[in-house]
Amino acid sequence: LPVGVLAGRMGRARMLLLLAALAAAGAVALAAIGIGRPAVFAAGLMLWGGIVGSFYPVGLGELPRRFGGERLVGANSAFVLAYAVGTLIGPPVVGEAIDVAPLFGFFAMLALLNLLYLAAGLLAGRGAA
Repeated sequence: LPVGVLAGRMGRARMLLLLAALAAAGAVALAAIGIGRPAVFAAGLMLWGGIVGSFYPVGLGELPRRFGGERLVGANSAFVLAYAVGTLIGPPVVGEAIDVAPLFGFFAMLALLNLLYLAAGLLAGRGAA
């Protein structure tokens, strides 16, 4: 709920960039905290999960601003397809990162993927201006 309110005030596109930056920073922070402090790690993981879980609804909410009419139907289909492809490709990629670096590969790969998302969003924003 707080993410939706904030996205409404600052704009969903800007919120997606903020979410990507926070998700990358959160992944790095969680790797640094480690499981040695379970209460802090659990609280951080809950906060980070809320941030990462906000990508889908905020992104979905951005579609009607960018696409109208029949184009919205196609955009929604492409959005869902991209999300599904990510759920298929993401686990093996992150699993490989865990194999390479068992202690921090999971969070390092997720930080990298969020930074790539942030870079793509910033580049796309420059083209729209």
